Amino acid sequence: MKLKNLLLIVLIAKCILFTGINSFAQTFSVEVQLKNQPDNKILFGSVKGDDFTAIDSTSLKQSFGKIKFSFPENAHPGVYRINLGTTTAGKILNEPPQIFDFIFDNENLVFDTDFKAPVDNLKIIKSKENTAWFGFLAKDKVIRQNIETLTVEIDNYWMKGDTTKVINKANEFNQLQMERDMFISKPSTKTEGLFASLMIKIYANRFSTVI
Repeated sequence: MKLKNLLLIVLIAKCILFTGINSFAQTFSVEVQLKNQPDNKILFGSVKGDDFTAIDSTSLKQSFGKIKFSFPENAHPGVYRINLGTTTAGKILNEPPQIFDFIFDNENLVFDTDFKAPVDNLKIIKSKENTAWFGFLAKDKVIRQNIETLTVEIDNYWMKGDTTKVINKANEFNQLQMERDMFISKPSTKTEGLFASLMIKIYANRFSTVI
């Protein structure tokens, strides 16, 4: 085989290999549709414990619109954060910025939220992980609110000396508390195989029987 032909074959092989590698190197992104966003610097980064590591930043020229960040190619599954900056009053009172945290595990994410209350207004447009995680948190919040309501009712009946209703409400309280313990310790099978399932286990270990 002539050297010229051999070099051509090697070059073609390298091109095929390079193309193959690039086809498997997929980058993922997080896209957020924002409302009422002031002219603040918006930060995107990873969260480990209390530490936040910024990855990228952007801003919006108007109060509503879309922002998009790309995850690094070596991004690990975990918790990430978007920091929308501080409110006007917050800057004067030295209050913390408006933020929301989310889970990433090799998928493209699409959210919709409002600067005024980014966590309460967060809508999951696209993300299996965050649909599972925030769905779990929403259900647990309802259960905890019901338990807190029963606690107030028990205290009121106790002050009135109505022991019969105190006992009845105490039984409801205990039943609801057991249901909550079961709910957070054995999450839905829909979370199996998701990073969210690990987050739920950590949550269960920290907040089981705690209101």
